[in-house]
Amino acid sequence: MTSKKIILQLFVFLSSAFFAKAQVVLMPLQTNPVIEKYIKENGENLKSTLANDTISLPFFDDFAKEAVYPDNSNWLDSEVFINQTFGNNPPSIGVATFDALNLAGELHSDASSDGFISDTLTSKPINLVNYTEKNPLLISSALLYYFQTSTGTYFSADSLFYVYGGNIFNCMTDPFTYNIDELIYYGYGYIDVSDSLYTYDSISGIYSHIDKYFNFTFSPSDSLYMSFYYQPQGLGGNDPQPNDSLVLEFKIPGNSWKHIWSVPGSADKPFKQVLIPISDSMYFVKGFQFRFKNYASIAIYQPGYDGFACNVDIWNIDYVKIAKNRSITDTIYDDVAFVYNVTSFLKDYESVPWNHYKSITEFKDDTLNFFYRNLSDSTKNIKRHYKVTNKTSNSIILNRTLGNENIAPFSDFNFIQTDTSNYFPFTTADNADFEVKISQTSSTLNIHAPYRWNDTLKYHQKFENYYAYDDGIPEYGFDIVGGNPNTVCKVAFKFYTLKPDTLRGVYMFFNRKINYTAHQKKFYITVWNEIAGKPNQIIYRSKIGEEPEYHGLNEFYYYPLDSPVFITNTFFIGYTHVGYDDYLNLGFDLSYDASSKVFYDFQGFWQNYPFAGTPMLRPVFSMLPIEEINEITVTSEITIYPNPASDYINIHSPADFRFQILDITGRIVLETIAENKQINVSQIPSGIYILRGINQQTQFTRKLIINR
Repeated sequence: MTSKKIILQLFVFLSSAFFAKAQVVLMPLQTNPVIEKYIKENGENLKSTLANDTISLPFFDDFAKEAVYPDNSNWLDSEVFINQTFGNNPPSIGVATFDALNLAGELHSDASSDGFISDTLTSKPINLVNYTEKNPLLISSALLYYFQTSTGTYFSADSLFYVYGGNIFNCMTDPFTYNIDELIYYGYGYIDVSDSLYTYDSISGIYSHIDKYFNFTFSPSDSLYMSFYYQPQGLGGNDPQPNDSLVLEFKIPGNSWKHIWSVPGSADKPFKQVLIPISDSMYFVKGFQFRFKNYASIAIYQPGYDGFACNVDIWNIDYVKIAKNRSITDTIYDDVAFVYNVTSFLKDYESVPWNHYKSITEFKDDTLNFFYRNLSDSTKNIKRHYKVTNKTSNSIILNRTLGNENIAPFSDFNFIQTDTSNYFPFTTADNADFEVKISQTSSTLNIHAPYRWNDTLKYHQKFENYYAYDDGIPEYGFDIVGGNPNTVCKVAFKFYTLKPDTLRGVYMFFNRKINYTAHQKKFYITVWNEIAGKPNQIIYRSKIGEEPEYHGLNEFYYYPLDSPVFITNTFFIGYTHVGYDDYLNLGFDLSYDASSKVFYDFQGFWQNYPFAGTPMLRPVFSMLPIEEINEITVTSEITIYPNPASDYINIHSPADFRFQILDITGRIVLETIAENKQINVSQIPSGIYILRGINQQTQFTRKLIINR
């Protein structure tokens, strides 16, 4: 099989002309960081396992629950990825994604360019022999009888009672419309006789027991149909090629899997619904199962460089349903569903430092914006609700209705409302986490229970010590690759601060590679000032090259700056490296398009990054207030030596000071006075520090290097 091509927006990545010169690239992921994070947080318990029990119809899953693995009340395996980001305009929020990765988020061990069975999604055994239905009986309670087995006597409704509103009423003198869910009591001892109730036919003179459920046997005449939606590629990365496929199979106990349906790979397309009758009598057994699986094939774009093999052949499925009394035209669902989750409630950013947010008054986005879809053929009146909870203090900030609205059949409704409420009141803490929950309901959705999971959106607005445009979930990796060892490649990302503060470091999210120890190249964290909207002069560049690291805080890795940089407004932060035949694979998020703020240069001039999305790079500012570092006048009368120091530093100053030594994150590692004008630093690790001297009249700061 020849190597496949990946076409990513405007750039065609061909193995036959590999990196003849430096080029800007996007690469599909090689691992799934969401799954890897889940495993790290949950240990070896990838998901709870229920017994291989048999479930009943109707079967339904729209993958709307917040999860990583499939719901184990419906499914047996854990290989597909449940998410709310890879589907491109799905029927409702949440999809099951098939790709070339296993349940641990890594490439399958048997992945090859010759094709292999990748992910499977297998239903639990389903009972297609018989089923039960609730008795729909509605009669006056005055017509009820109770049969007492011990005496063989039928007692009429005037001996029966029910409870309503905390009060007890007689079924005969205060009748109500009875259904089988009601509790009925006998005599003044109030004995529960709900399972021993009868009706009486005065013509035949026969008493009939009121059964709560009726048992039926399935047959082809019940018109069982399976339906689902599928989509190749979506927003998850690489499209499946024509020689790849998505397959559906059926199985009964004791038999092998039988091919039912398949579709060859193609480029991204809208979700398409498939309906399949279950009419063969062989399937009407206890233990019927179905499964989806995908055939994939890996292309390694440059022979000898396994770091370029990546996740491929992505499919999404949604809205899987099996029920009776359906037909080939049963394509309409009595459901109103959210389709996408809400995004940040801040202007411009996904997150900002909490201390910066508290320094201004108007940075919350005052427009509440979300939309949902009416999948039914009738108008639905939707009631909306809105709740904000401070998760740090577990206190409710807002809890109110958003009113009602009539939603036309088969339509999307975009809710937009100006709201100046203070969702995020200030706290004295250094960080904050607010959960925003939006829900919608309709009283006309009579059979709504299976669809309830797509009625709620949840978003966490977090404030830490960094600025972020990304949502923390990468769909691609990006970099400048190729060229020769003398080609200088630069990537710069534009930010602005809400208040002057000290830039301490940067969080970077590197997608892990298949062989992530191979071909690692150094990069240099770089900060530029701005002129005319583009990077200008370098105001910081790390002295020692860094290497991509994986699985740090929130899956980001923190790179501290050699020395803090005081920032007052707009700046660019990114990295430089020389040309090479491997790539850094920095995470690239498609949920927010910050491409107008991303610039690159390998030809001597800056230009905008050509792909819509956001590099996963977050500048970190001080949690502790050391923003005065570059603003304090350093008196020339104060001298410190030696610097770099090994075991001691000597202080020469005209006044006495109390001294603090801070690391580059602002943490005080030593607080002391200078005994005999000398400070012992022998217990402080080698590194770059800030020496601060304080007395009642003044203070000063100096950069201190400890090297031994």
